[in-house]
Amino acid sequence: MHEAIVKIQAWSRTEKLFLKSFAAAVFAFFTVLAAEVRIPLPFTPIPMTLQTFVAPLAGGFLGAAFGAGSMLLYMALGIAGLNVFAAASGGLDFFLAPSAGYVLGFVLAAWILGYVQDRTTKNVHLLAALIFTHIVIFACGVAGLMLNLNLSIQEAFAKGVAPFLIGDVFKISASYLILASYNRLRRQIQPE
Repeated sequence: MHEAIVKIQAWSRTEKLFLKSFAAAVFAFFTVLAAEVRIPLPFTPIPMTLQTFVAPLAGGFLGAAFGAGSMLLYMALGIAGLNVFAAASGGLDFFLAPSAGYVLGFVLAAWILGYVQDRTTKNVHLLAALIFTHIVIFACGVAGLMLNLNLSIQEAFAKGVAPFLIGDVFKISASYLILASYNRLRRQIQPE
């Protein structure tokens, strides 16, 4: 495996750009699949999905630019009219959907975690960034609920954050284990 990584490191800039672009498209596709794994909850218009697990991973593996780019591609597919969102229709009506803030949060989350991963492989920074990305997703989601459903901040928190906190602890833990293993491999190849 180490030999394969050395060969990839020897690739030209164009080949690496193509590989990262392809990987960004794959993460956009994973986000579409994660939207299909949804559990509707009767007390909130926001379903439980795996998207908050996939979005930070995109940044963790691809870095800030390509991670955020993968989430922008996902959003663009939905705005173009494809049925890719968990709780919103496609097209420009997406911006009026209760879940619009979360999708915008995915872009920021991928960028934030990618930014940290671009600069360090230390696990303490990884964990802090993962927690922060979920806070950002929730903050964007609450803002979207407040704007699109005319909810108070307390109502938006009750519908858009509280039901998902326990699940997000598991998502953060799983993401941490995956990315910590990835960072361990990165440290072996390129020590900081």
